[in-house]
Amino acid sequence: MNYFALVDLFGGFFIAWCIIGILVCISIVCRMAKNYGRSVAEWLLIAIFFSPIVAIIGLAALGKTLEKRFEEWEWMETQKRMARKEMDEDNDYMNVSEADLKEV
Repeated sequence: MNYFALVDLFGGFFIAWCIIGILVCISIVCRMAKNYGRSVAEWLLIAIFFSPIVAIIGLAALGKTLEKRFEEWEWMETQKRMARKEMDEDNDYMNVSEADLKEV
């Protein structure tokens, strides 16, 4: 096998590996932007024109928007209310007095 053919083969694999890595980083940027309540299109453009790593660092530095934080807080409060209601229903069945047991 020719040495230059081997270099061409590994060069092609390296380029493919780099492209796949960039696409994975860009998908991470899009997912982070969505989860943080930021504009996916704007952060996608930042990732394409500058670097996906720069976009990831920027998103991490900015954090979640106030609307997203409130939405998550509201969801957690709903989950707490549902859990409390379920626990109260379970406790109603568990709290049986001795007088009730004698009647049965």
